[in-house]
Amino acid sequence: GFHNNEFEQKTIAANGTTEIEIYYDLDQITVIFDANDGSGNTDSQTFFFGVSQKLKANHFTRENYFFDGWIEIQHNASVQYSDGTYMSLVYPHGTVITLYAKWVCGVSVTNNTISDMDLSSLADECIVRVTGEINQNSLVSLAAKIKNAKKNITLDLSKATGLEAIAS
Repeated sequence: GFHNNEFEQKTIAANGTTEIEIYYDLDQITVIFDANDGSGNTDSQTFFFGVSQKLKANHFTRENYFFDGWIEIQHNASVQYSDGTYMSLVYPHGTVITLYAKWVCGVSVTNNTISDMDLSSLADECIVRVTGEINQNSLVSLAAKIKNAKKNITLDLSKATGLEAIAS
């Protein structure tokens, strides 16, 4: 997890007292973020060997898709990370890792954005994901919008909070 900095070579004194100072730095790993058909910019991030730090938040967008985390493709397997995940990387100094934005067809909505949501541009077989606190009135309004869209849209409430029971 460390690499040495350059140092000055010296000739060993006849009495063997020569000292050489060698300084070491933690290995650095660079994470590059790939928009994966999205647009915008998310700057790269530097990690230090074995030091846990928070992964940068996504700043990419993609029309008619919502962001669903980062994917690292390595050795024919993929590892997924969420925005803000704490990561501790243990790769050799100078390693560059690319994380690709994972996109899901559909939209992500909150209680405050449901009223302005337009589903007409979504393709069939998409997802509407509700995130955060939602109330019953907003959920009923959302259900009506999905029904009127006349598309095969899946409602994902796995990231929603505040739902205890829905009156019929």
